[in-house]
Parts: sequence; C-alpha cells; structure tokens
Amino acid sequence: LAVQIQARKNSSPLNHVPMTVIEVLTTLKNSASPGVVLTDPALPYDVLVPTFTGLSSFTGHPIHTLYPGVKESLRERFFSGAMTEDEKKKFLKDHRIRYIITKENGSIKISTHE
Repeated sequence: LAVQIQARKNSSPLNHVPMTVIEVLTTLKNSASPGVVLTDPALPYDVLVPTFTGLSSFTGHPIHTLYPGVKESLRERFFSGAMTEDEKKKFLKDHRIRYIITKENGSIKISTHE
C-alpha cells in the first residue's frame, strides 16, 4: 500500500493527464485508420497511445515493446533532425507509422502520414 501511495504522490505527467490530451487521443481513436503512432520524445504519452486510441505505439512501455532501445534511438534520430528527408520517409514506411504526435504551441498535434 505504501508503494502505491508513493507512486501517486509524485507529479508525473502520466498521473494527471490533461483533458485536452485525452480529447485529442480519443478523437484519433474515433477517426483513425490502422497504423502505428510515433510520439515526440518530449511528450510522455507514448505509453498511453494504445489505451486511448486502440492503435499501436512505436515506442511504449519497454516490457511491451520489442527492441525498445533500438526504437528509442530511431525515434530520437527522427525528431532531432539527424535523419534526412529520404531516411524519414523510409523510416515511416518501414514501420507503418501513420500518425505522429508532436507538441505545438503548448498543446499536442497529430499529423497523418501515408
């Protein structure tokens, strides 16, 4: 019981997810086509994507993600600008990534890619 209380006392952004984030993810669930979701590493919501959207997250909880270190490295390269435009296109296609979640002007934004 003490461990559970301590876990909920911290100010983790996953303990108190803003309604705006939940609304955006729920909207994606209601309008989404099958595909994988890539989340900006600056946002902690990659682990919540399957719960709120029903879609797979490219990264997520390491226990439930194959090759989590490799995927985290690819995600970092994608968002840091270390990939060329051709590499980005290949990365999105190879991993069936259809949606990208980023932070823009203080709120989250979802972009669709085919």
